[in-house]
This record gives sequence, structure tokens and C-alpha cells, in this order.
Amino acid sequence: MASNVQTSTLYNVTVTASNGCSSSGFTSLIVNPNANISETDNSGNAPNDSTICAGDLAVITATGGTMYSWSNGATTGTINVNPIVTTNYIVTVTDAGGCSDVLSRKITVTQKPVIGITYM
Repeated sequence: MASNVQTSTLYNVTVTASNGCSSSGFTSLIVNPNANISETDNSGNAPNDSTICAGDLAVITATGGTMYSWSNGATTGTINVNPIVTTNYIVTVTDAGGCSDVLSRKITVTQKPVIGITYM
């Protein structure tokens, strides 16, 4: 029997042998919170769209764990990034129970326009 359990649950299990003898026991299924990733920026096409102008800053936040391991070597839940080219940031989020999830966020970098001034 498959079940989509979304909350921690205690189950009573009874097993009956072919000779008619049975035994019961309890087991629990602990559901750990889901990891999540979000991004904040103030440049690019629109705020918080994971697109920034070259030289600007984006803040990427992972939640749902107690340990974080980013592809850039950071170990905090939030990282500040200012890539010069489009970059994919990957984080492994691990909760207190030892369960892990891997998430990623691509920050797209667009170049600022070049201003040309001519004198007459």
C-alpha cells in the first residue's frame, strides 16, 4: 500500500503467520520539512527575477535545514553573490535527521550598456 504521507505518523503493524499466530508492533514515519531556495535582487528586468546587471548583487537563501553546503564553498543558509557571468549556485540542505536535498538557483547576468560620448 503506497501512501503520500506529509506529516509524521505512528503506524500499528500486525503480522499473521500461516499457522495463525500474530504479532503486533509500532513504527513511526518522520517526515522532515522540505528544503526551499529563494533569491532577492534589485536589478535586471524586474526585482527578484534571478537576473542582475553585471556588477550588482543577488542574495540567495536556502531554508529547511540545519546545515548548508554551497557550490561556492559557503556553509550558511544565505549567500551574497555578484557573479560577472551567468552562474548556477547549488546547495545541499541537510536537516537535523540527516536527510538531504539538493537545490540550485541560476543567476543570469546581463551586461550594462556601453555609453559612447562624442565631442563635436
